[in-house]
Amino acid sequence: MQRPFLTVKSLLKYRREFHHYTYVIGLAALGASLPLSKFVISVSIFLLVANWFLEGGLKNKFLQVWHRKSIVWLISIVMVYLAGMLLTENDQQGWKRILSLMPLPALSIILGTTEKPLRKELKFILLVFVTAVCVSAFISFGNYFGWFEKAISDIREISRLISHLQLSLMVNFAIIILLYLLFYDYFNKTSTETALYALLTIWLIFFVFFLRSFLGITVFIIVFPVFLIILISRMGSRTWRTLFLSIPVMLILLTAVLITISVFRYFKVDHDELKNLEPFTANGNAYCHYPDKKQIENGHHVWIYLCYSELEQEWNKVSHIPYYGLDQKGQDISHTLIRYLTSKGLRKDSAGIRQLSEKDIMLIESGYANYIFSNRYGLYQRIYQIIWEFDMYYKTGEVQSHSVTQRFIFSKQALKLIKKHLLFGVGTGDVRASMVEQSHLDNISVQEKWEGKPHNQYLSFLTSFGVIGFCWIMLAFAFAVMLEKKQRSLLLNMFLAIILISMLSIDTLDSHVGISFFSFFCTLFLYCQE
Repeated sequence: MQRPFLTVKSLLKYRREFHHYTYVIGLAALGASLPLSKFVISVSIFLLVANWFLEGGLKNKFLQVWHRKSIVWLISIVMVYLAGMLLTENDQQGWKRILSLMPLPALSIILGTTEKPLRKELKFILLVFVTAVCVSAFISFGNYFGWFEKAISDIREISRLISHLQLSLMVNFAIIILLYLLFYDYFNKTSTETALYALLTIWLIFFVFFLRSFLGITVFIIVFPVFLIILISRMGSRTWRTLFLSIPVMLILLTAVLITISVFRYFKVDHDELKNLEPFTANGNAYCHYPDKKQIENGHHVWIYLCYSELEQEWNKVSHIPYYGLDQKGQDISHTLIRYLTSKGLRKDSAGIRQLSEKDIMLIESGYANYIFSNRYGLYQRIYQIIWEFDMYYKTGEVQSHSVTQRFIFSKQALKLIKKHLLFGVGTGDVRASMVEQSHLDNISVQEKWEGKPHNQYLSFLTSFGVIGFCWIMLAFAFAVMLEKKQRSLLLNMFLAIILISMLSIDTLDSHVGISFFSFFCTLFLYCQE
């Protein structure tokens, strides 16, 4: 009698293989989508959830969830959010935050109860993520120079796919993965792969500084030296140890020197400008002088030698944007023009405008208020911008459109709310309303698109859930790592370091991309790496 073509045993084998490969593909798709597509992130997680249910063995899986206490601790974070709903007046915002958190329990359960991928499959997943980050960085680089569409004037708009801050975090972690692949033997590699990893590492390090994200550069300056110091302990050669130790030392020293020089240059003010102020322009029109206003640009006083009538008349001759119009960043172009002229040491009159080149006029129309920002490379412009923001805040109290000082203000507002609601917070859904109300009480004007959040994940937890909820969440993450005995996992520790640093500057876990990025790699290294 002829044997059946497929036996029950072989069918079960094919079924297991199908679900296993679907699982690996789902993980790879999720890694690829993080820097490229918010929509595909959701599709990938849905694929993993569907595959988990269709694979069967649900009773055993739910028993694993109960017995694997690290999963229980991670799921308990959702319970904190649910408990916060008891204090919430804005239920819609509360449920929105809870839904955005769902990748964490979903991926914790799926990765914690599914058979681990093979080592080569884990390498494949990591390389897919690195490749996607490189592609996203290349697209952003092209966006800046107008390769695909009109060139952008604001470096913060360089990434059209995800936030430039989130991209900077992913670039930093991709660098760590590539260095791990280069210097550790956990994954096999060929000489061709080694050369490729080295080239991609150089490209991504360049992109971190090209992006000029304060957060991204800060993460790099902290995490990269730490990784190299850990790597040094594995080296037998004293020469190599010395060489690698010199890299983080030089990086830290160069950063300190650059910041010191930048601060010195900024506050080197030409006070002689205030002496013997001339009353009239070359055309006989009266100047306005406000020497008590201390705003400066490149060491020159902004509010002296102003002739508004000449500025309006001459500017309207050379630009298609009227003097009382807005530049391409949405700022009053009259104010942009005044700052730009000051930055070049020119008087704010018709003679000053006539000394501007076509490039200068184009930069002013694009929203550049200082000629140094026309340089598309280098860090000095970003450091100057940060110093200028704090200088403006302390001199005038102005924070509108200033990303760094707005975060400083948001932190002060959040601390006031925390003092009022120390133990239990304002509730899961009332953070935005409470922050906006505090802005009105403090009479602070900020950009509408940024208001309503502390822009600091630690303060966000404290504001939402109080000290009790904050401690529970942080301990849940710590216990999950300890219960899985992953305290010495280098990739996990480097990843968590990046996340913990980022949480000082952005609400990392309160966005779809952020929570997906965290949940994916946290659970991947907790449950899928030996």
